[in-house]
Amino acid sequence: MWIGKKNSGAGGAVNSVNTKTGDVVLTPADVGAAPAGAYEPANANIQSHILDAANPHAVTAAQAGASPVGHTHVQAESHNAPDTDSAGTALHHTIGGGSNQAAAGNHNHSGTYEPVDATILRQANLAGSGAAVTPAKSDHDHTGAYEPANANIQSHILDAANPHAVTAAQVGNTAAQWNADKIQGKPVSATAPANGQELQYNSTSGQWEPVTPSTGGGSGFTVVSKTLTNSPYQSAVSEAVWFDASGGSSTMYLPTVTGNANKEVAITKTDSSANTVTVTKAPGDGGGVLINGAANFVLTVQNQSITVITDGNVWRVM
Repeated sequence: MWIGKKNSGAGGAVNSVNTKTGDVVLTPADVGAAPAGAYEPANANIQSHILDAANPHAVTAAQAGASPVGHTHVQAESHNAPDTDSAGTALHHTIGGGSNQAAAGNHNHSGTYEPVDATILRQANLAGSGAAVTPAKSDHDHTGAYEPANANIQSHILDAANPHAVTAAQVGNTAAQWNADKIQGKPVSATAPANGQELQYNSTSGQWEPVTPSTGGGSGFTVVSKTLTNSPYQSAVSEAVWFDASGGSSTMYLPTVTGNANKEVAITKTDSSANTVTVTKAPGDGGGVLINGAANFVLTVQNQSITVITDGNVWRVM
């Protein structure tokens, strides 16, 4: 309330404002206005939000006290008498079975729930809490989406014995895969092996060849005796040559290294004379065929002996 000063006339000064006198500081309430913050400022978004009927706050079915999407109704027990309101209007009808089955219009959920759809995952289909209802097969059907459980399928996956009978031609090999014609990139001889032979590599021929394995000393050697009259003598593989040089210094040629990989020869000087027995490569072998890196090996004293073996390229003293 405003009270004017005496004799002030219209529009003059006042004695008080809303019972406040002196130097008055007005508040919105003093002049009948709403206090600050009582109203939102004008904003088109607020008006739009107020009119939005499309659930702008994403309220869930549970928050609204309704059944969730995909909820399955279980067939209700038959009632002898329907429930009615105070005016006698029926509130509930039997659903499914019996002679009192209600028409669709009496209990219609059209548009209220999601239709049956295998692409929608329903709570009732999940194991654990909430799976209180067993859905019908059509409610979540994966027929044709997965293979049925079958031990034969797992066995087939683990089968490493060529279960599909893949041929050599199908994997880009025209020859039978078990008929190897090379080992480590080196060809295998076409010569058929004899009984007891083994496959050995011959560097001279550049291929793997069947050979009779050497058994080393003892019964694996054939003993032959030679003298000056036999010089120069060329031994054969697996010979034990006993050389008597009492008649004069003598020479003994080793077998050719070609085709004789892993073959051995033993030589012994049997006499006590100062004459020597010189052991050297076969006349037909090239200059690179050496004995322990030397062109020859000389026996100088009685009973001195060497046994040599070849790898098909050179000789080595054992």
